Amino acid sequence: MYVTGRWVSTNVVGTMFIAWLMGVVIFVAVIVWQRRKHRKGNPAGDKHQGSARLSGSRKAKRRRRGAR
Repeated sequence: MYVTGRWVSTNVVGTMFIAWLMGVVIFVAVIVWQRRKHRKGNPAGDKHQGSARLSGSRKAKRRRRGAR
C-alpha cells in the first residue's frame, strides 16, 4: 500500500489500523466510564444525604443544611 509517498507492506498498515482502532475504543470507554461515575455520585455521600427524592430545589437543600 502507498502511504506518505512510499510503499508500505500491508501488514504494517493493518497493524497501524488495529492500534488506532484500539486507541479509539479505549478513549470512548474512558469517557463513558467517567460520565457514568459522575452521574452516579459518591455512594457514601448519597447515603448521608438521604433518598434521591428528598433532594429537591436549592432552597430546600439550603434549609436542610441550616437546620443541622
